[in-house]
Parts: sequence; C-alpha cells; structure tokens
Amino acid sequence: MLYDKKIQEIIRQWKQECGITHTILFRYTGNVLKICTDKPGIMIGFHGSTVYKYTEIFKSYDKNFEKIEFIETNGIA
Repeated sequence: MLYDKKIQEIIRQWKQECGITHTILFRYTGNVLKICTDKPGIMIGFHGSTVYKYTEIFKSYDKNFEKIEFIETNGIA
C-alpha cells in the first residue's frame, strides 16, 4: 500500500526530473493516483514515457496500483 510520505517522495523526484518547481496536489484513492497540475504535458513526457516510468515505480510499491490520472488546473493551485 502506498502512503502519503512515499507518494510525496516519488512525486518530488518526478518534479525534479521534469524541471517543475510549482506545487502539485495529489489524491490517492481506489488504486488511482490523481495529480492536479497546470502543466500535465510536462509530467507525461514525450509519448508518455515519463508517466509510464513512474507508473511502474508506483506499481513496485503497491501491486494493486492501477493508473495515474491528471487534472489540469489553471495555475492557481
């Protein structure tokens, strides 16, 4: 099972890899991680390569993990 601290560590690493400095909100419910950001394309990566990489990382910590969903914000979050 994934816990908030571990999710925060992984998202922090993901943000550093993508060069994102702003705050990202997330919610983990029902084996789905929902990420709220104003730049989801940067986190998804070229042809989804980055999101696939981090999906596998999350699956390594929780075998029931299903997917990552993005919710685009207007930059106020």
